[in-house]
Amino acid sequence: ESNQIDICMNFQERVLKQIEGNDEKNIFEPLTKEEMQQALCRNECIGLYDGPELVAQMNLLLKPNRNENIALDLADTSVYENAAVLDYVLVSEQTRGYAIQKTLLFVAECIAKNYRKSGICAVTSPFNTFSIKNFISQGYHIVDTKPKYKSTRHYLWKSLADNNIQMSSLAQK
Repeated sequence: ESNQIDICMNFQERVLKQIEGNDEKNIFEPLTKEEMQQALCRNECIGLYDGPELVAQMNLLLKPNRNENIALDLADTSVYENAAVLDYVLVSEQTRGYAIQKTLLFVAECIAKNYRKSGICAVTSPFNTFSIKNFISQGYHIVDTKPKYKSTRHYLWKSLADNNIQMSSLAQK
């Protein structure tokens, strides 16, 4: 387990160094070692490897506690209750352009549906135009913009209610 934490933390540090302007704009707020360890212990961490090298990672919180549940920051929390929280998505520079983030968003959706979540909530920096474009192309909507993580963040939401109905009706056919 200690080795996995080190791999994840080193990956995060490496990718952070590749994000141009991150220091001034706070485009990505890194996870602490404790947050990463918790995600690993709760099996909320999905990594994509190229041989021995971690090249992408996503943390999907299916049962976020009050401190982790960013959906509680939104005005109508009843709409966003029973949400999964997409806490972390990073793709290494050398593997960008291969739709890996979009694929991870699809994987998150499949897992959240399996756990009967009403939707998925995420935040991203307004300066992170590539991620915003990927989220929107996968059916997410910007539902609010407000201060979070030492800067401003877009809150993104993808409802899974309609998709669950469609999937259950497909299963009946």
